[in-house]
Amino acid sequence: MPVPSPDYDLFTSFRYDPKLLTAPYNTEVNGIELPYLLFVYHVDRLVAAATKFGWTRAVQTMKACGVSERLRHMCDQTVMECGLPDKEKGLGVSSLSMFVSPDKADQAILVSCIHSEGGGPALRVLLSSTGDLNVEVRPARRLSRDLLRAAYFNPSATPSPSAASLPAPIFTVYLDTRPTPASAFTAHKTTSAARTATPPRARRGLKDRAEPKEVLLYNERGEITEGSARNAAFWRDGAWVTPAERCGGLPGTVRRYLLERGLVKEGVVRAADVRAGEWVLLSNGCEGTLLGRVVRD
Repeated sequence: MPVPSPDYDLFTSFRYDPKLLTAPYNTEVNGIELPYLLFVYHVDRLVAAATKFGWTRAVQTMKACGVSERLRHMCDQTVMECGLPDKEKGLGVSSLSMFVSPDKADQAILVSCIHSEGGGPALRVLLSSTGDLNVEVRPARRLSRDLLRAAYFNPSATPSPSAASLPAPIFTVYLDTRPTPASAFTAHKTTSAARTATPPRARRGLKDRAEPKEVLLYNERGEITEGSARNAAFWRDGAWVTPAERCGGLPGTVRRYLLERGLVKEGVVRAADVRAGEWVLLSNGCEGTLLGRVVRD
């Protein structure tokens, strides 16, 4: 009897912003100038996730010769089909082998984001168990600062920096009220309900995901794993410490960049040791880095 295909996809999301074309760190990682934040890391993420779930055909798709260029062309086409002036697209594609047409809602999101101050929508790439790739447009938080700026914040510095000098917005960070057991669904992004950020946020009464609020998740051993929508790092002994992968959290792309550049290090942070008022470094592929402060009951 044939085994039914999973009813969920793997996915990864990243920021689109023409200003990334002139960001040296982004060009260093991608190997070429691209308006997509740490694009190459997202390709790696899909390979790792497909391998973990044992999706043979998806792995074959992601390891096929030229897959990065193919996926980049899909993203370029999604942007180009939204009716933006060429000067605002940040693209230089002469020939496209893939065609993905966003629907009217996606087009409205992209046009609205790119014309706003600090705008820049997110692109979400979905990978099915059969190896099909699709690209969607999603709204992203408006930002008017360098995406990595928060990672250089030193909570121990004296005198303390003024509020005006801190990268806004500053998130209010809560601790979840119950553990989230570690699994493949906490370590990889899927559209399955098995990995949803809704329950932790709902338990804290957070309804609007646009609010600058985050909830810290922890595993059955009481170890912090991540935030509901962002990786997290904590200031410990003069350095930012992010929960180790073995704790069960998502190995995010910006987190990976910060680890490889020595801006954060891995460790174990216990939920019981998280203090009210302490700073948290938050990160994801759509917002870069952000700062938050913990509120305890």
